[in-house]
Amino acid sequence: MRAAPPPRALAAALPLLAPLLAGPALAQGIGEASLRATISQSIEADTNYRLQPESAGTSYFGDTRLGLDLLKENSTQSFRLGLDTGLRPLWEAGQDFEFTVASPTSANVGYNQAWIDGSFGANLRFRLRNVDFIDDLIFEDDGGVIIVPDDLNQQERNTLEQRYDADLALVLREGAPSSYRFALQGTEFAYSDEAENLRPRSTYYGEAEWRLRLNPVLSGTLLGSYYYFDTDAGTASTVNVAEVDIGVVYEPSTELSAALGIGYADRTREQTIDGVRSETEDEQGITVRGGIDYSVADDLSLSADARVTTAAPSTRLSGGVRASYALPRGSLSARLTQDYAGDSGGDEVRVTTAGIGLTHTINTISSLGFNFAYGLQANQDDPEEPDINRADFSAIYSRSLTEAVFANVGYKYRWRDQDESASSNAIFFTVGRAFETSF
Repeated sequence: MRAAPPPRALAAALPLLAPLLAGPALAQGIGEASLRATISQSIEADTNYRLQPESAGTSYFGDTRLGLDLLKENSTQSFRLGLDTGLRPLWEAGQDFEFTVASPTSANVGYNQAWIDGSFGANLRFRLRNVDFIDDLIFEDDGGVIIVPDDLNQQERNTLEQRYDADLALVLREGAPSSYRFALQGTEFAYSDEAENLRPRSTYYGEAEWRLRLNPVLSGTLLGSYYYFDTDAGTASTVNVAEVDIGVVYEPSTELSAALGIGYADRTREQTIDGVRSETEDEQGITVRGGIDYSVADDLSLSADARVTTAAPSTRLSGGVRASYALPRGSLSARLTQDYAGDSGGDEVRVTTAGIGLTHTINTISSLGFNFAYGLQANQDDPEEPDINRADFSAIYSRSLTEAVFANVGYKYRWRDQDESASSNAIFFTVGRAFETSF
């Protein structure tokens, strides 16, 4: 397979990431460092490895994984470097034995600094996965950032997908009557094997906010944002959304914050067909947004945000709800999200996901975990395209064999429905050892 070309837009943005890329040098001046390494071996049997309507039989594989997490921090700065990778020996039903890269493989680096009236943060993440294997539909915590699935397509190609994520955040004059916040996020997808139904794509989003305190609990805001999406190959498509709004923020206590805003957005979409570029969509309209953050000590936390806009071919609602609750011997968490994005085929899709997780502590050395996730993808460019439905369930029993050695045993169920329905059942066993050191 050919190596994928470097992401263009992300490369152009690298000068903006200079503080992050210089992180290792900056980290030399930070406090004590801690390194955690985890080595694990898993064995898994799956009745439908590629989640096909008709299973070829039971497949067997085992991931030999290495995880590294370096953290260096003091009271005002932190530097984090992480890696999670491995090898997968695969005995796939009806196929020859082979070694593959464990999917997914990821790496991340991040730097954060805070001062009296401001803060700066930067993160860069890389994720590699084989698109010919349907990964679990989960909300991944990759380097401290929750990654929500944005594409539920199933591609039957032996191709590696490379995902690059970068984000910057800057807060100035925090706590002052007049404060400022800036944020920039970027995501790039590239593929090791170019194909008509696998399109490199870029998504960038930036926003700037000015906040003016009106009284001790109420502030006014002025927010400007810009969204850019671009896909190459075949029918190229570009989406631009510029938006400005005014709003209010209500903060009666440190446990509660609520925001409401209204504004105006301008959205255009251009496509290149047979070398001819034309504007296919041009909408303007009102946008209403809202959000809330609520927490009660360490027992309950709730956050929600929503955005409704008419600057689209039809009125669109996007946003999410996230909640976690501490139980006497465990925790309960839930997520619900909806967003519009460009998929691996270059089409604009609406992706709705929901997830719930429950952990229960049995005793000091063992616990149970249950996770359920559901996803629905609807094609916005081609209404005749069947919706994609995905659902995953897992139950895991974890036990600490010694202070450093752990073991997990569990069951996973996967289901997918588009033109046809497919499902799989899997059982797995994992044993690993963690090493920690400070220097």
